[in-house]
Amino acid sequence: MFTGIIETIGAVEKNRAGRLEVLVSLKFGNGIKTGSSVAVNGACLTIIQNVKFKIQNLLCFDVVPETFSRTNLGLLKKGDTVNLERALKAGGRFEGHIAQGHVEAVARITNIEDGIFTIEFSKEYMRYIVPKGSVSVDGISLTVVDVLKNYFTVAVIPRTMENTIAKFYKKGSVVNIEVDIIGKYVENLLNHCIKK
Repeated sequence: MFTGIIETIGAVEKNRAGRLEVLVSLKFGNGIKTGSSVAVNGACLTIIQNVKFKIQNLLCFDVVPETFSRTNLGLLKKGDTVNLERALKAGGRFEGHIAQGHVEAVARITNIEDGIFTIEFSKEYMRYIVPKGSVSVDGISLTVVDVLKNYFTVAVIPRTMENTIAKFYKKGSVVNIEVDIIGKYVENLLNHCIKK
């Protein structure tokens, strides 16, 4: 489980043939072991190797076709930056919202103005986006400002902008979206009740 509070930004070193490698700081990388879960742009991946260098660590992940098909990870090339968050420790401080690292789909940023990002999203998932609710955008826990037919807006505060890859977003950027899991559970329970 994750919270959407990004810990650091990494740089893609390699992305091909189902293998993603990301360079990270020693501070972040030294606390991670093989088998650990890390959210990369909000997608939960498992560390298969952590190579330690003098000034950086190289985190290596296997990425299956299903993950590539639902996320923006397949678009990444060497030098691109990614948001990173380690899985929440039991008893750890919970500061964002409940996130699983299970990306529903990608979306496209259509406008950025005064810290407000407008995001075009699939109508299939828009029912889970609610005003003042939570959403993960490339793994960043954000609060929804407004909801339209196939768009929603989020506000990004300066601290979040500075400490995540949000500072690199522009019109047309493709981002990973994970909706709030609570809404999906409620819908599933109600559907079962209605069918009885």
